[in-house]
Amino acid sequence: MTSDRVAFERDGWVLLRQVAAPELLQRTRDALMREALARCHGGNGAAFMPVGNLWRTDPRCAEFVHHPHFAALAAGLLGCERVRLYH
Repeated sequence: MTSDRVAFERDGWVLLRQVAAPELLQRTRDALMREALARCHGGNGAAFMPVGNLWRTDPRCAEFVHHPHFAALAAGLLGCERVRLYH
């Protein structure tokens, strides 16, 4: 068992650094901001803006969500073979 998995099981979370290329993160961040603001019409003053399933409408979000490397990392931390996307 890796130290990351031990930490995840112990704490319920783990910080994994440098698992994505900076370019992928920037593309995804830009897409998330653009989509979130468009869906919330610039914000309505609410403290929480529920925005889900962006992977269905934006190819950059889909690229991030469906990236096989992230699924493999999640499966490894959970100690299973596969993971399923929810939301």
